[in-house]
Amino acid sequence: KMAKKKIEETDITPMSKEDLEAKFALEGTDATEDKKSKKPTLFKEKKDWDIDKYRKSKITPAVYKPMSFINMSPAFQEITGFPGFPEGYIHMIYGASDVGKTTAILECAYYAQQKGILPIFIITEKKWSWERAEKMGIIQSDCLFEDNLPTIEAVCDKIASYLEDQKNQDLPKDIVFLWDSLASTPSRVEMEATDEHEKIVQKALLNGDDISELKKGSGGMMNANRVVRERINRNLQHKITATRNDGYPFNATLIILNHGYISPNPTGPASLVPYCGAALKYSLAFQIRQGKVNGNPKKHIATKDGVDVTWGLEVPFMFEKNHINGISRQGNVIVTPQGYILATKESIDQYKKDHRNEWSTDFEQYFNEEEETEL
Repeated sequence: KMAKKKIEETDITPMSKEDLEAKFALEGTDATEDKKSKKPTLFKEKKDWDIDKYRKSKITPAVYKPMSFINMSPAFQEITGFPGFPEGYIHMIYGASDVGKTTAILECAYYAQQKGILPIFIITEKKWSWERAEKMGIIQSDCLFEDNLPTIEAVCDKIASYLEDQKNQDLPKDIVFLWDSLASTPSRVEMEATDEHEKIVQKALLNGDDISELKKGSGGMMNANRVVRERINRNLQHKITATRNDGYPFNATLIILNHGYISPNPTGPASLVPYCGAALKYSLAFQIRQGKVNGNPKKHIATKDGVDVTWGLEVPFMFEKNHINGISRQGNVIVTPQGYILATKESIDQYKKDHRNEWSTDFEQYFNEEEETEL
């Protein structure tokens, strides 16, 4: 009863519908407007918004130099559709052993010198021949030559040091690094594990122990992949591509030769996989496979003075990654001591005509007539 009496005594003045709408209307609205117009506006459209003006206010785009190339032979140009290797990128040519991959870096060095670009050879495979390089037209005094870098880390450190010198203009030249080869270069961890294993084996032999159960356990490929991913993908790749920026004084390019191993496929043909390929592929502008997946290259043989001379190896040349325009091309080339030629009758006949006389004289330098004795 007390509560009821209190409610009755309260002075309650009822509000009309119009008063309620006016009281709770949003600021800036008219209570007399139609109900449809009273919906709250959460976002007010800016009708003068311009995407180009907004873009300029938010984004500072990189400005690059015009694309330039290290030229290659007409055969390379015909197969790939490019003048040569684009500067300011990382590229890889891989294949099985003995398919003429070294020809790629020799040819590149020759054409680089013609353009005033400094070749920097990084030879970790230890099968180098200056005689062959000079036959390709390479001038030894106009190159830098590194053949004492035992690990992938050492190679990457040295490349980084050259790039720093170039940036500081202590090396005021366009440069191209020519590495032969990645597959033959262990990681530092792998080399240390191998050295430790050899010490264990030597100790076991001295003690007369059985070494057949000793396991190397270096995890070689896994360690190499990690190093390539960390040192090339996440470091060198950014430094090399930065040389394409308009404000950078010179260009730098890295071309890597690599081997491949056959990966079986239970549902189809086997494939050739480059060592550390999964770790490296992300960084590449060009990935080219030279040679077949299985089998030996076709030999081109001619007879000179009664002797059969193998003057060329015919191999497939296949674009597997083309990051420049995405178009994949392939064809056959013949690898010769002077570089690539097309696998056409016209090219073969011309090459024989131009170089037949060299097939005997190339070997004369290895004989000293004064030292010959009669048997």
